[in-house]
Amino acid sequence: MADGVVVTRNQAGGDTGIDIIQATTPLLQPLRIFLADGKTLVFFVSPNGSLSALGGFSANQKIVTATYAALTTDYLIEGDATAAAFTITLPLAAAAGGKAITLNIVKKDVSANAVTISRAGADTIAGSNTLALAAQYNSALLISDGVSVWYSM
Repeated sequence: MADGVVVTRNQAGGDTGIDIIQATTPLLQPLRIFLADGKTLVFFVSPNGSLSALGGFSANQKIVTATYAALTTDYLIEGDATAAAFTITLPLAAAAGGKAITLNIVKKDVSANAVTISRAGADTIAGSNTLALAAQYNSALLISDGVSVWYSM
């Protein structure tokens, strides 16, 4: 495969496929395999073409365009606020039975509409009730303490 070639699936269609991005740098290249159940497997390909499971994982990825209640099983939520601003409500920090929950949320569009992240119940998000993603590619890596607090990394 030549440098810069991209093979991808239609994410909006929810179909399965492979996304291979080969850059001009001699670093590990990401390989994402999109499964029919909405999960994504992530692996890395070395410059010599060998596949490494180092860092590989399976995660749920969602693209949302309206108010959404995040699930403890979500991993990456891409907010598209092109049509209107909306809110993503986090699950309770304690929803996983005292285990930490990790969520990645990103605003993917260029509109002036914000994607607002809101707490559930009396939880806090880095000491606040909400966190706004106002510009394209603003993102939040949120990790719960398993009790009542979400930390923003």
